[in-house]
Parts: sequence; structure tokens; C-alpha cells
Amino acid sequence: MEKIAIIGLGISGSACLAAYQHLAQSHDFDLVVFDREPYLGRGIPFTESYEGALMNTRNAGLTYDQAYPGDFETWLKVKDPDRDWPEYSSRYLFGSYLRDRVETLLEKPQAQLVKEYVAKVNFDQEAETWCLETESGQVYTGFDRIHLCCGDLGTSDFYRLEGTPRYLNQAYPLEADRYQMDEEGLRRVAVIGTSLSAIDVIKYLADICQPNQILAFSRGNQFPIVSGKEAEDLAWAYLSEENFQAAQEAEEGLTYQQVDQWIQAECQNIGLDWAECQEVSLSQGIEGIRRALDWTSQGALLEALATRVTRLLFHYWQYLSLSDRQQFADKYDKVFSLAKGKMPLDSAQRLLDLADEGCLSSCSGVEEIVYDKQTGLYYLLDQEGMIIEEVDYIVNATGINLDLRQALPQDSLLYNLRDKGWLNPDPAQGVSLDVNRYQLISPRFGRLDHVHPHGLLIAPSVYHNNSTTTIQRYAQDVINWHYCGQDYRQSGLWP
Repeated sequence: MEKIAIIGLGISGSACLAAYQHLAQSHDFDLVVFDREPYLGRGIPFTESYEGALMNTRNAGLTYDQAYPGDFETWLKVKDPDRDWPEYSSRYLFGSYLRDRVETLLEKPQAQLVKEYVAKVNFDQEAETWCLETESGQVYTGFDRIHLCCGDLGTSDFYRLEGTPRYLNQAYPLEADRYQMDEEGLRRVAVIGTSLSAIDVIKYLADICQPNQILAFSRGNQFPIVSGKEAEDLAWAYLSEENFQAAQEAEEGLTYQQVDQWIQAECQNIGLDWAECQEVSLSQGIEGIRRALDWTSQGALLEALATRVTRLLFHYWQYLSLSDRQQFADKYDKVFSLAKGKMPLDSAQRLLDLADEGCLSSCSGVEEIVYDKQTGLYYLLDQEGMIIEEVDYIVNATGINLDLRQALPQDSLLYNLRDKGWLNPDPAQGVSLDVNRYQLISPRFGRLDHVHPHGLLIAPSVYHNNSTTTIQRYAQDVINWHYCGQDYRQSGLWP
């Protein structure tokens, strides 16, 4: 009987757990799952109690297990049958759903839960099995296979502000004891970032902390597009599994030129002007939100296109050459990211209301931020060193730093794995991965047949592996490929 460890029980870990439970009737295994409170079953992003932090995927598209589409909506109806649930739910509500479903999975006899953080991983060469040590010093031995679903990565400190006063280098958790702004005069706050995390922070600041002024900015200074009604009944004429597979099997293989031609042809097919998509999506600041708000019907088509391409490249990205990947990224990545990371309509309207009230503004061209000890202020400087703005408080909402060459806490699992040569920090960020076999590549030991990284650890290797859907699909594909040798949708083991 194979003994398996799942380290981390957030989105990817719970997807692994669900996949193994699907296999339980046909395969024997001993499953041990490790995670600590309060992240157990939901992961860090979904522990927020602030109701204004919204998911950017509609309720209908959320589930704990891709085998059960629409399960979150089912859970909501059971929770309160008479309530007219909004189209987008809070992160906390989705986290509660994940926790509920995971607790049900853990009741099955194949799974054992250890409520501790795994700090070290070692290999017993004599027994040819893996050993795990938790932060309390408890050692668990005899594992044949490990799933690395831990996401304890740092944040990007672009402006090197760590250690300065009144600076938060990580947006989450959105809790009052972290966002203390009750000092007299500290009423002007800068938020670094314009992504969904930054939007959560802006809304939290306005609702809870209530500073006089919030200033938001990023390198590109683009907010996500605004989500309207979902595009329905689209007939895809060019972006098909058949076209991608045929191209991949041809002598020349799949190329950027082919993918580019299919995307442009599909734009014409569904009524999208790609030049307009670029112009609207890349519009900057508050005015960019206003423009996107007037473009929601086309934005829905762009979102559908980006989702379609992402689902195809989920499997076919590995077949593109590095130069083809770069060409694709240069033309499409930014626009597709803004479309897939869409902003719910309620959030967009809230930000515009704050801007109209004079509470929220944005700026561009910030090249450097300097803290002045004498004045106690932060100065935002342009490339000429001229002051753009001055603020009292800064929140870094740029998100996770996927570069594992960064300084990691010495008591973290990722530091241990990197220090011992088990994982190789990929120059493109994340870890080096054998995509065809879903296996970790070690700089000391080569391909590790029984170690599988997941989630954001492999985001650069698997195209746009940064959404709940793609992370879940990948986890289920990994497990089914190793036990059934095929895609989970073809195995007959999933409903």
C-alpha cells in the first residue's frame, strides 16, 4: 500500500485530497494530510473575514472539485434557500465552503489529518521513502509520494521598504491590528498595486480605517477589466482541442504563429476588435476603470476568449518553444491577465464612488519611494527624482513573489527544500518541473519521480496556473496520470 503525504490543504491540497478520494474504491493507499489552523481546508487567501474582499469568479464557476461543477452554488442554496445570493461571493464565504467540503473528505477512512506545519523533508535512502518533520519536532516516516501544496512565499518589495515605519509588506490578512492608522495625522495612505489584492485593500481601508486619502499605483497602473454579464453560447471556430492537437502532432509542431492566427481569427468570429481590447484593457488608473465600465459587454467576450485560450494552453504550453512563449507573452499576457483577473461590477462602482468623493486617486511614473526620518513621510519620486506625492502610510499589495532565489525564512519548508538541493529555483520563477510527468526536478538528484509541486510553485511552467480552476485541474491531472495514465475526464472515475 502506497503512503502519500499532502503538504498544505488550500486550493491545490484540497483538490489533491478530492482526487485521491475518487480513486479510493479502485486503489489502496494511506493518505496523510498536513496543515495548520486557521488555513486548514481553505488556504491563506480565503481566511479573510472582511466581506468586501470578493472572489473574482462567479459563484457558478466555483467548486472544491472540478468533477462537481456548480457545487458552491448548491452549497449556498442549502445554506440559505430563501436568500437571493449575489453573483460574486466574499473570499471568506468561499473559504467556509472549502472548509466544510474538506472536513467531509477527511471523514473518510483513507485520510489522516495532522494539524501542523511541515518544516523539513528528508529522504531515507535505506528505506527509499520520505520523512517529514513538523515545526514541533514530530517526525513522520515511510512516505512513498509527496504533494507539495505549500504556498508560504514572500511578497515582492520592489521599492526596498522593508523595515521602515508604517509600512505593511503584505496586504493580508485584512485585520484591524495590522492596519492601525489611529495615530494623529496619519491620514494619507498609498497602496502599491492595482490588482484584485489592491482592490481588497482599498475597499478595506475606506470601509474600516477611513483615511482622508488613498493613493493607488503600480508599474503598469492598470486595474483589471470590469466584469459584466457572462458571455453565453459562443461557437468557437478556431480555438479547438482538435486544432491544437493536430498542430502539436505535425512535423513542425505547435508554434506561436499558429496560435496567434487562431486567436485573431476567433476575435473576428465572436465580434472582438483586438486593437480595442488592448486599448481599453491597458487604459490606466481611475479613468481606465470608467472606460472598462462602459465596455462590459465586450469585456465579457474578452474574458471568454482569455479563458478559452488558457484552458487550451493549460496542456499545450509545454509544446511551445521558449521564444514562442515569449512572443505570446509579449502580445497577449497582460491583456489576458487583466481579463481573467476581472473586477466584479460592485467593486468597480465602489472604487469610482470613492474617486468621485475625492477619497481615492491614482498616479503613474513612481520610480522610487524614499522614507524621510525627519518628517516621517514617504516621498514618491519619478525617474528624475522629483516628488510626485507624499504619504504617511504604505501598504504593499503587489502579491506573491514567485522567485525562489529570494531570501526565504530559514524555518520555512521551501528554504529547507532549496537548501538541501531538493528543488531548483527556476529562472522564470517557481520551481523547475518536468511538465510531461508532473515531477519536481532537483539540481542534485535529477527528476524526482514521487515529488509533485502544485499551485503557485509551478505557475511559470503551467500557463496561468494562478486561478482556483486551473490549480484544481492540474492537481487532479497529476494524480490521475500517475494512477490511471490518462486525463481525469477520460478515466471514468469521475462523474
